[in-house]
Amino acid sequence: MLDDFENRLIEGDCLDVLPELPTDSVDMVLCDLPYGTTRNGWDSLIPLGGLWTEYLRVAKERAAIVLTAQGLFTARLIMSRPEHFKYKIVWEKSKATNFLNAKRQPLRKHEDICVFYQKAPTYNPQMSEGDAYDKGVRKDQLTGSYGDFDPAHVKSEGGRYPTDIVYFKTAESEPGEVWHPTQKPVALGRYLVRTFTNPGDVVLDNAFGSGSFLVAALMEGRPFVGIEKNDDLERFKSEDLDCLDVAHRRLDRARRRLVRSGEDPGEVRGDGAPEEATPEEDRTPSLFQDMQVREVRGEAWS
Repeated sequence: MLDDFENRLIEGDCLDVLPELPTDSVDMVLCDLPYGTTRNGWDSLIPLGGLWTEYLRVAKERAAIVLTAQGLFTARLIMSRPEHFKYKIVWEKSKATNFLNAKRQPLRKHEDICVFYQKAPTYNPQMSEGDAYDKGVRKDQLTGSYGDFDPAHVKSEGGRYPTDIVYFKTAESEPGEVWHPTQKPVALGRYLVRTFTNPGDVVLDNAFGSGSFLVAALMEGRPFVGIEKNDDLERFKSEDLDCLDVAHRRLDRARRRLVRSGEDPGEVRGDGAPEEATPEEDRTPSLFQDMQVREVRGEAWS
């Protein structure tokens, strides 16, 4: 049993590693699972039945289980646990994909974020700024309870509650490298982490890829545990990709930024740690930075 797992990266099949985590040990699951929409080995579906058995064991009763999806995989994912599915958030992306099929079907400009839970989880609505506006005259319900039924003038302070559609730029629009064909933006991860957890809550990503959601957890002051199979290294033709190495280096850069700002996020431990961390100023282009369009899942890089 892995008792000391916080801020740790673990190499292995998540269905083998998850049983080693303690029961009721994580406050949020945030994962970009393989969608299974291509023939690529890295995109192979994880058996959802076994995955749900472990999710529901390691996640606390009020933990949110937040999983990205698209197309047919969204339907498969929802129907794999309909009793715990609650709603979707739609991520509107800054760049469309599916250019190979542009003459036959619409370009794709969104992905789904499916939210599951057993009991109502932490929910911190991420308010957006807006102009204050006049709500008009309404009866003051609070004072009315005590006999004063005079109407009150109500004015909004300008904050806007989030809707189920959120806009974030894709990963290639963020600073730093884009290593993985389905790499998610750290900003999206930070938004979801802030929404469904409080500082100190533990976040699990059981298929972390290049580590965007782990970086998001670290930046938001949430301990994390990451699992990655990492066994299909010859995946992108021109060079191998070691997800453990990439994630460690991204986390190290994020950790050093936090330290410089006076925070102490702690050390990141686990499998695949590089002997020397990459200096933050090392901006050597990654495999994907010089590739404007890549076709994966029948579409361009997302």
